[in-house]
Amino acid sequence: MSDSAHDNSGVVRVDLKRADLSELVKSDSWLKDAPLLLALGDAAGQVLHQATGRRYPQGVSLFARDDDSDSLFLVLKGEVRLFLQQGTERVELGVAGRGDVLGEAEVLDGHGPRGYSAAAAVDVDAVEIPRLALLDVGDSQRTLLKFLNGVRTQRRAALEAMADFLQRW
Repeated sequence: MSDSAHDNSGVVRVDLKRADLSELVKSDSWLKDAPLLLALGDAAGQVLHQATGRRYPQGVSLFARDDDSDSLFLVLKGEVRLFLQQGTERVELGVAGRGDVLGEAEVLDGHGPRGYSAAAAVDVDAVEIPRLALLDVGDSQRTLLKFLNGVRTQRRAALEAMADFLQRW
């Protein structure tokens, strides 16, 4: 064999371990008391096992307005800017931080286009939970729906207040 067959210069091998999101959340004293996880109760572990954790570097989009959707995001770390954009004009709607959820309306409605855009304001770790994982939470269903409806109501009120402000401006 030639020396080039053994030459691994430039190649770095790294063993990656898939994070157990349920254990990650349970070990974090703040996240384990996040409103979504409290609403899920005993079903939280089952739901998190069906979720996908991702890291979004600063400035990267989690999703864009009008993207088709059937998932909910839970912010584990960092801040996510929520905004509407038309052309070059951007209107900030708010910021979602650690323990906050995004995509509640689409989950409650069954699917549909996202109502706003979301991008990482700083490096963000988030969990994307498929809608189907949230449908089979047993006794927690009523509490979960109440929580998600509350989030939707608050977010709609903020959107309406912003639209009202912009119309007067």
